[in-house]
Amino acid sequence: MEELKKLILEAWENRELLKENKYKEAVRETIDLLDNGKIRVAEKI
Repeated sequence: MEELKKLILEAWENRELLKENKYKEAVRETIDLLDNGKIRVAEKI
């Protein structure tokens, strides 16, 4: 999970990285995990 986070944050800072497959796959995998409810994005208020 930390590797996905690292890749996503790097791609956020440098969008050119999204041309590389490992960054595209990280985005796709993260979206799949979100869609399947395996991870969540939430902020406690």
